[in-house]
Amino acid sequence: MTVKTFLMGQPFSWRLAALGGVCALVVSLPELIYGNDFGAFLIGTCAFAVITVMLHITALVNVRRKVHSVFAMLAAYCLLLWVLHHISSDVRTHCRWVLEGADYKHQVLERPQSPSKGLKHVEWEEWGFVATGDTTVYLVVDPSDDLADEFWEPLT
Repeated sequence: MTVKTFLMGQPFSWRLAALGGVCALVVSLPELIYGNDFGAFLIGTCAFAVITVMLHITALVNVRRKVHSVFAMLAAYCLLLWVLHHISSDVRTHCRWVLEGADYKHQVLERPQSPSKGLKHVEWEEWGFVATGDTTVYLVVDPSDDLADEFWEPLT
């Protein structure tokens, strides 16, 4: 039996490929929900280690019978994990704004005007660690739109 005959005669299982995608989503879930929190980092790291070992065991058990399916599973896991890691901040911010935006708008507009004529603002997100320091992101209301001129460069 040649290698070509061996590979061509194997059935393809979409279940293994889907398993890789679901595992990547499970590993990325803490980052999607909690953002840059240190606890989310620890949970994500532990989930990554456990699920990666489980996928490798699944791959070793099925590699002789389903080479293509095992490759698809590991490829789906790696690719989806990479994509979810790179878009997690944008997805999280967008979902938070859709779900909680009205509350934040109400909080900002409810605040009294400061005597120093500063902009109304409320804390949107905060993260940090001992070695890197703390980072705080504010949601700001700028009724005169002065900040747009400062930070926005129109496309020409």
